[in-house]
Amino acid sequence: MSEDRRVQRTRELLRTAMMELVGERGYDSVTVQDITERANVGRTTFYLHFRSKADLFLSSHMLPLRPFQYGPFSKEELLANDPPLVLTLVFRYTIEYRSMFREVNLSPDGNSILRAIKEVAAQTWEESLRAAFDEKLSTVPFRVLAAYLAGAQFTLMMWWMDNTATYPPDEMARTCHRLQRAAIKEALGL
Repeated sequence: MSEDRRVQRTRELLRTAMMELVGERGYDSVTVQDITERANVGRTTFYLHFRSKADLFLSSHMLPLRPFQYGPFSKEELLANDPPLVLTLVFRYTIEYRSMFREVNLSPDGNSILRAIKEVAAQTWEESLRAAFDEKLSTVPFRVLAAYLAGAQFTLMMWWMDNTATYPPDEMARTCHRLQRAAIKEALGL
């Protein structure tokens, strides 16, 4: 049990160091060496926990949303008028860290970070679709539909950030959900 606590503590030290340094200097100027020095851990320790600076960044930003990811969305949530809570929280979180996400998106790691986030989102969408519906009734394979839903969501979020978040996060979450719901209904003939 104590080993698990040490692992958690080390990961938290690294996450905190990265977020502080990125806030002070910007994503591109922060190195793994900077992070390990701030966290007071060795580079070897860093690589025992994370593959790269991008991996640490992803871990740092996926972690705050984990408490709200309680399994696949139900059929009722997917077809409801209001978006699932986690979608609203994602839009709120995105606006809070908008400048950092913009900077990371423009960095050399931007494509790999965005791709990893989309993959996680697509997996969640596919799990949700499979749990809620019979794929035989869909005109679009669920794997394809899930990739579309995740890609559309992130494209919309990027547009929203680039347009200085002209719409409030809750409104964007509702709009995104309506568009995703329409795609699901169309694919399933609902």
